[in-house]
Formats: sequence, structure tokens, C-alpha cells
Amino acid sequence: MSSLLTKSKWLELSPKLKYVLSDCDGVLWNGDCAIPGAREFIATLRKDGKRVCFVTNNSTKTREQILEKCTKMKFGTSLEDVYGTAYATAAYLKMLGVGSVYLVGSPALHYEMTALGIRSTGLGPDELGGNWNSWLSIKLEDGIQAVVAGFDEHFSLAKVCRAASYLRNPDCHFIVTNRDQSLPSERKDLVLPGTGCIISSLETAAGRPPIVVGKPYPTMIELLKKQFPDLDPENTLFIGDRLNTDIELGRRQGFKTLLVETGVHNRKDIDPLKAPTYYVPSLNDLYGYMQ
Repeated sequence: MSSLLTKSKWLELSPKLKYVLSDCDGVLWNGDCAIPGAREFIATLRKDGKRVCFVTNNSTKTREQILEKCTKMKFGTSLEDVYGTAYATAAYLKMLGVGSVYLVGSPALHYEMTALGIRSTGLGPDELGGNWNSWLSIKLEDGIQAVVAGFDEHFSLAKVCRAASYLRNPDCHFIVTNRDQSLPSERKDLVLPGTGCIISSLETAAGRPPIVVGKPYPTMIELLKKQFPDLDPENTLFIGDRLNTDIELGRRQGFKTLLVETGVHNRKDIDPLKAPTYYVPSLNDLYGYMQ
């Protein structure tokens, strides 16, 4: 059963923590505005000797770009404490020994793969339009070892055609960054379709499920554990604003979890069977507990 994280509960929990893993959008900032108290909370955690890592499903930013935003927003951190799905997907592909991919995704994903020596094709708009007769002229490349998908502003049915055709080869890996249904937005009357919409289309056409790198799946945590071998349920808190990604990942890993109500979900959305350990209105409340 989830409970409000009160000051007394925080003061009991905090000394047990060595690692705090936090989502970014909806937790630390919304758009280009830092959430009040978030900077001070993160800074105080570090002052108290906690290792703070930022773990985001955003596949449109490289690790360096996420670090740049953290720096700009005055959340002082280092590259080794930043984990985005573009970087994590490239690292996972490298681990599999994949050298050539068809990409449905962003320049950031292309950059992270290139940095690890992985060749990709498919970046940007597809040269073929929406007329399905033109798809019959598609020439598939030899040697494609994986279809990799993330958020792609140039997504099209021509790309679905290419991706699904490569995936007819059972030896071709199907790797995706995340399955978030929607993008964060200040407009509460709009639904901004997220990467999950792209993945569902590819999955339907291919007739096979992908391996998902991002939250709530374990790949990014496995990468973190390679860097920090002593990261475990007894000393780790995961903070997020999405119950189905952030909190679900922490729950599956056995971490203590904290839902903040400054982003997508709030306490009214909590399923008792998949509940966070705690919830709190915002990180500003926790910063207040530290005073």
C-alpha cells in the first residue's frame, strides 16, 4: 500500500540510501522550467553523499545533450550519471555485436550508435511517399542485423514497410527505445503521441514483439549496475512521475519508489497492486524536510 512520504518517513528512509535514480521530465523540470525545490533537493542529496543518476526514456537527446540541459537548468551532474534511451540502446546493440541497423528514430539515436561504431540507414524522411505502389520499388539492403526504433518525427508507412520487411528475417533483432504512449506537454487538452505509437505500428506489421530498452524494462538498470555494482534494493530510491514506466521499473527491481505529482500521474491514478512505496506532491516537499 502506498503512503504519503512525510518528514518522519523521509528522515527514516534517507540514511539507508546510497543511490537515488530520478526521471527528468515532470520530476526535475517541465519544459524549460525547473520545478520549484528540485534543484535544491538534488544538490542536498549530493551534499549528503548520495549518488544521483538521471534515467530518462527520452530518445531524442544524446547523453551529452541531456547533460547540457541538466547543466543549463543548474542540476549539476556528470556524464556518467546520465542515462537516456538513445545511449542505452546503442550500448545494448554493441553488447549484442550488432554492426548494421535500419533506424526508425532520431539524430540522437543515430549519433549514439555511430559513436560506438554501429552503421545505420533510414535517418530522416523516407524518400518514398504515402502511395503504396511506390513501396514496390523499395530495395532492401543486405546485412541489416537489427531494426532499431525510437521517436521519429519523420515516421511514415514507408518506414513501416522497410522495417517489417527486414524483420521477416528471424535473425534480425527488433530493438526499441521505449513504449511511452505520449510526450510530456503543458497542454493538458492535447495528446502528443509518443514512441509507443510508433512501436505498436511496427510490431503490428512485423508480427513479432520487440526488445524494449527503456523503462520499465531492465536494460538501463543493468547498464547502471555494471558501473555501480553495489546498487541494490536496500540502498536505492527511484523517483518518477509515471506509474507505468518509472514506478513500474523501480517496483520490478525491488527499489523503494516515489511518485511525484508534478508530471503525468498523481495519487488518484495509483493501482493498489502496482503502487509506489510513497507519493509526494513535489520534490519541494522533500527539500523542505531537509531543512
